[in-house]
Amino acid sequence: MQNSELFMALVVQLTQMALIALGREKLQDGTRPSVDLEVGQFYIDTLEMLEQKTRGNLGPVEHDFLTRQLTTLRMCFVEAVESGVSSAKPAEAPPASAPKPQETDAGQTAGSEESKKRFVKKYGAEGDSASHGS
Repeated sequence: MQNSELFMALVVQLTQMALIALGREKLQDGTRPSVDLEVGQFYIDTLEMLEQKTRGNLGPVEHDFLTRQLTTLRMCFVEAVESGVSSAKPAEAPPASAPKPQETDAGQTAGSEESKKRFVKKYGAEGDSASHGS
């Protein structure tokens, strides 16, 4: 029984870290951190790996709990992407710096805008559509 409790505590911890990265939970000091999609995706990927590696070895309660947490996180990730938040990267965040790359890259501007549009992880069979955008 102790292993079951430890497993569920690990899932809760990873879920909370993902929710913080996706801007859904506050830090201990009460502040809300900036959204970081890459970090949020890392925690979702970690939980997905845990789901795959433990397949067939979990009890029904543990399996259902992990599945519900992953479903919630996937929905939060999609909502964060659809709301237009960008990952917390200083190079991509300020739109005021966009003219500088245009001056230095000249013809590359359209390509970099197109690559920004494709930054969405697809779940399921939809992942093939990104290669058709060129």
